[in-house]
Amino acid sequence: MGQNSARQSFPVSNTLDPDTKGRYLGLLGLAALSVWIIVSISTNIYFSVVSQHWPTATARVTSSGVYTHGKGVGVSWNPVVEYEYEAGGAIHHSSKIRYLMRAFYDADEANDVQSAYPAGRTVSVSYDPHDPERSVLEPGLSPGMWTQALIPLFFCGLCGYIFFEITHPERRLLLRSNPVEGDYEGKSKGDDEAEMA
Repeated sequence: MGQNSARQSFPVSNTLDPDTKGRYLGLLGLAALSVWIIVSISTNIYFSVVSQHWPTATARVTSSGVYTHGKGVGVSWNPVVEYEYEAGGAIHHSSKIRYLMRAFYDADEANDVQSAYPAGRTVSVSYDPHDPERSVLEPGLSPGMWTQALIPLFFCGLCGYIFFEITHPERRLLLRSNPVEGDYEGKSKGDDEAEMA
């Protein structure tokens, strides 16, 4: 008897309607993107912190410039600095200026970063003692870049909210493609009661 009541209280459907399937597929894609973003940002934050304790070496800037991406309103400027240095008895090449390098939508800001590293200049570089190929010109977190940690939290919250919307159709607000049948029933009953009054 307990089993029968449990089945009646929690009915399970083996089939999903096309809308729900589409929502689950969209959620899966968003979850995959979220994982990639979380891993990427977490890795950059980690190396930003540990790079402050890396040994340093002398590097020579081999090329330096600012390049544009996009067109119109979405154009951004990207400072690119390539350099070489010796570590662990070998010559290494890198172009990492800083971890968590933000996009520059102002050409002057990008030029300010690039101008500190003109071609031919000798600069100091911090490199990973366990992997000398990994290096950075400006170790540590840049001012204000800690806010990047909020991006993974946003995507986790968004995935959780969409999953809640999918699994609770009676409370669905964001993903409602069609009104719930109860809306029509409630409306018709309300109209009838108003007419009788």
